[in-house]
Amino acid sequence: MLLCHPSLSTLRTEIVDKLSAQFSHQATVTVPNFHTQNLSGTYYSGRMIHSNFLSSLYLVSGDSIVVKDMGNGEIEVRPSIDPNRETLHFAEVAPLVFERMDSNPSILERSGGSLAFLSFELDENGQVDKVRTGNIRDYLKMPLNKNIQINQIAFVFCTLIFITGSIAALISVILLRKRKKQGTSLYIPAYIQTNLLPVIGLLILINMIVTILRFMSAMSSPIGDFRIHLIINAVLSIGMIIATIPILRSFRDKEVSRRRKIWNAILVAAICMFILLMIQYRFLLFWTI
Repeated sequence: MLLCHPSLSTLRTEIVDKLSAQFSHQATVTVPNFHTQNLSGTYYSGRMIHSNFLSSLYLVSGDSIVVKDMGNGEIEVRPSIDPNRETLHFAEVAPLVFERMDSNPSILERSGGSLAFLSFELDENGQVDKVRTGNIRDYLKMPLNKNIQINQIAFVFCTLIFITGSIAALISVILLRKRKKQGTSLYIPAYIQTNLLPVIGLLILINMIVTILRFMSAMSSPIGDFRIHLIINAVLSIGMIIATIPILRSFRDKEVSRRRKIWNAILVAAICMFILLMIQYRFLLFWTI
């Protein structure tokens, strides 16, 4: 706490610089049998909150490490928080314990942390359960559904579909009104639902952003104060599911063009993906906070 005081910020910088200058490691493999064959993978920060919607902050922070087995008792580690994507080299100095092979401080050492040692802990099935660093920054095995790159792509995909669909819905409504004024009518199955779905999705996205921004501006507030946002998400999600039913039925309708069916299929896929993401990142589970 003292080192966070503005008057002591220079002192903190000097301490970190001195510690970085003293960073010295020249480890070599010292174990007769290697234990690296099952260590490759991505591990995410164990310090992240996983019980409520704040788990979505992980998508922004991306605090993880990628481990690669070199097959000779050595591993390569790449911290995701390093903007330069620097690769760190480790040697196994004890069973499942690794030490840095060079003395170049990583971004963690330069910021006051440490990534000089890694200790891999296995579960009862022999799979990696946790990676300890010897300080407050530990890492957990990342399951596929928590993969940050995949989930970021999924969120971006859903966002683009919702924005595109909302713009298309607005244009469609304007054109329909012009046709009505001209005395012409056109029947399109599930027309209202197709226009409504992306708009609802966009509203939920906006509500999610507002939820995070509210929390960031009032981090000392009880987490229950944000329940209303999750209730709104749940209500709108139910609306999306109900609106999806006529769209699914329209696939059997011969009056619906092939191009519209393709768009509807993409839209339904985006909705399903979006709901799964909301469940995974606890944006629907209002009863848990």
